[in-house]
Amino acid sequence: MSNVCKGFSNRNPAVRWKDCLGNQPVSSALACVAANFCSLQEERHEADYDILKRPKKSEARQSVDRATQAFQAWNAIKATPEAKVFLLALGFDKKVEKRGVKRQKAGSVQ
Repeated sequence: MSNVCKGFSNRNPAVRWKDCLGNQPVSSALACVAANFCSLQEERHEADYDILKRPKKSEARQSVDRATQAFQAWNAIKATPEAKVFLLALGFDKKVEKRGVKRQKAGSVQ
């Protein structure tokens, strides 16, 4: 998921997803969703596994603000084709990547 989010947040998803987007650029709203998803996920992992980390109230507020911003951006685009591609990428990127590799190997001449 991290690689998918980083690609979409940088407006440079993997080629397999660019094709699904019709080579259209990733919108700023989707880039916002992806960037915030990625950073909030990293913060969550840190909070879950770093028992010495005590977040400050200001950090928690910033996280809530980023989550709110991401939800607002998502609500604006959730019915669009690019949002559907993003959800597919989050759920199936590894499988699609592996399938592409298998096809390439199967088609090669030995």
